[in-house]
Amino acid sequence: MDMEITIEETIKRIQTMTTYNKEEATELLKKYDGDDVKVIRHYMSLPIETAHSTEEKVHSINQEKYRQIRHTLDRSMKEYRDKTETI
Repeated sequence: MDMEITIEETIKRIQTMTTYNKEEATELLKKYDGDDVKVIRHYMSLPIETAHSTEEKVHSINQEKYRQIRHTLDRSMKEYRDKTETI
């Protein structure tokens, strides 16, 4: 029953932000696996983001090298901070 309330609230939120009626909002929620942000992006004719669109484009080999170094250092610093906080 708790899930029904959540779905109904989501549909109402979509209806307040768009001109969709309840049936349209429900169908689009099913299409986008319950992701209300994607439904609203669809309404606004914005591209629906995918995992590939969040990746940075590489313009040169040097840029890719530094990007990988930066991500490796960021990840190692995060692991270090997580480890030292628990001690």
